[in-house]
Amino acid sequence: MAACSTFAAAVAVRFAMGMLEAGLLPTCIILTATWYTREEQFLRTALWFGPFSGIFGGVLAYFVDSAQSTLPAWKFLFIVYGASTIELGLLCLVAMPDRYENAWFLHTSEVQPAKIRTQENNTGVSMRQPWNFSHIVEAAKDPKYWLVVIFAIAQAVTNAGITNSSPLIISSFGYSRGYTLLLAAPQGGIALVVQVAASVATLHISNSRCLLWILSCAPAFAGVAIKLAGVLFGRGYFSATHPTRPPIF
Repeated sequence: MAACSTFAAAVAVRFAMGMLEAGLLPTCIILTATWYTREEQFLRTALWFGPFSGIFGGVLAYFVDSAQSTLPAWKFLFIVYGASTIELGLLCLVAMPDRYENAWFLHTSEVQPAKIRTQENNTGVSMRQPWNFSHIVEAAKDPKYWLVVIFAIAQAVTNAGITNSSPLIISSFGYSRGYTLLLAAPQGGIALVVQVAASVATLHISNSRCLLWILSCAPAFAGVAIKLAGVLFGRGYFSATHPTRPPIF
């Protein structure tokens, strides 16, 4: 993105980035389900899905924007994020095991217990289990699959809209560019705290996931109502609880 100088180039690169990023979330879900039981997945999903980038990204953007540089701040941020992503990807390529037997962090005697402990997930214990087209057809006939599809699309739309538009929303309250970047960080902090709290609650309160979904939407509805009423309250952080739903799901 930092190398783009025209709108067409930026759109092309962003489209390619979207295609490459599309498999990230499903991959993380599969890896979490491979190594952890259902009870262990809630909190861990909340942590890797948590908006750490929103917390540190705002602070980093503030310092980059404050620095005296001939390179535009947004290009510098893309260089930092891009380099970090490449480094992390290479690290995962080297360190991430493709099967239990190749896990460098497991002793030989721990391989079989690692497989057995996740059998209750009913998601398979083989990392390289072959698949065929009939599996896709079977999933497509399941109504729950399409409910998941609708949920994923709705979540992605709201998540992308709030995440990408957050600086614009905050700046509309009259803050300078620097303060706008800093005020975006607490939103990520609130979302992370709520995610972890809701995930822990699901482990101790039976049949609470749907209720927590509704409660996580309530602050956003309240924020919309306050906005429509023309009242400035809470600096728009009512939207910060929306990321609670995927980890609970």
